[in-house]
Amino acid sequence: MNWNAAVVCAAHGACGHQDCCRGPFLVVLVDSDTANVRAHVYSSNSAVWSEPTYGPPSPKYGFELTPAALAGNALYFLIHAGILEYNLATQSMSIIHIPLISVHDPIVLTTRGDGQLGFARVEGTQLCLWLVETHPEGGAVLSDVRSIELETLLPIDVFRIQHCCLNFAHGAGVIYVRTPRAWFSVDLQSNQVKEEECVDGRNIAVIPYMSFYTPVTCIVVYWELVARGDGRGFQFLRLKYSVNESLVRS
Repeated sequence: MNWNAAVVCAAHGACGHQDCCRGPFLVVLVDSDTANVRAHVYSSNSAVWSEPTYGPPSPKYGFELTPAALAGNALYFLIHAGILEYNLATQSMSIIHIPLISVHDPIVLTTRGDGQLGFARVEGTQLCLWLVETHPEGGAVLSDVRSIELETLLPIDVFRIQHCCLNFAHGAGVIYVRTPRAWFSVDLQSNQVKEEECVDGRNIAVIPYMSFYTPVTCIVVYWELVARGDGRGFQFLRLKYSVNESLVRS
């Protein structure tokens, strides 16, 4: 893809992000349609987009279709063979280069409880976890933390492990691994593996989230029986919504 975007709390740095759903927010949109990476920022306070800012040369293959990661005072977007860093305070951008094992390596950005950036990727049959230590003056140091042997954890063959997809639940420390058979979750603390029943291998992506916000106290969803207009007496179910009401069962 030639773009990616992320939504973040506008009070970043002064907010604990525990109950900021009603607060102001920013939308950071980055794209590679120009010679250099371009960024626009939307503010809910002003309801306008900023003028574009420009960073390093645009990546040849654009942006990976994976969620961004928030670590410290920066957003990180995955690109081919690297990570684009967008500093929320200075609105500056830089690229952290990742050495390639294979262009087909499944990879996903991760964060730790202390807010440190990392990434996970499949190398052969191993899920390898890396940390990325960035420096204020520029540059980054990559360190290999540990590896998890997927062949002993997942009930699939080696070929399918090497052609899987990854996603990560920030704040929960859980990696999601897609195989042709199913999606599996891997807890990075306990190495516990669980096959997810809500999706199967035909789903090409999952978007993990910690909470979901709607601006009403309670939404009740129910089905209502409605008579047909042709007078034959047949009925069908119509989905209806109500706020702060008891569930109606037909």
